[in-house]
Amino acid sequence: MSLFDGMLGNTLELTPEAYEDLAARFLIPGEELLKGYRIVRDLFIFTSKRIMIINYQGFTGKRTEYLMIPYRSITRYVLETPGNLDVEYTLKLYLIGSLEPVERQFRNTIDPYELEALISRFVLE
Repeated sequence: MSLFDGMLGNTLELTPEAYEDLAARFLIPGEELLKGYRIVRDLFIFTSKRIMIINYQGFTGKRTEYLMIPYRSITRYVLETPGNLDVEYTLKLYLIGSLEPVERQFRNTIDPYELEALISRFVLE
């Protein structure tokens, strides 16, 4: 990812090597890494059991929030596609016991329908 991509907030699909060391510390036996995306400096990682959102906070990014969302806790999800002048689409995940959704915006540099199919695969099981 170039500095220019990061400044624009582009979403990039990552190779497993780019996130497997970081994600491996959270995996349980039998859990597999499936896909990873970088949104500016944050990571969005899909496994066979959950979605990991790694949010680097602050100016230096040293403070980090690790949000783990098991697929079984997702009650519904919404994918808002961009309009004519928009360049981002929004993914909203509604979780059991939470009034507000977990919401992330992605640039349309990746296929939103592939992302939706990945979530559906596990939520609808």
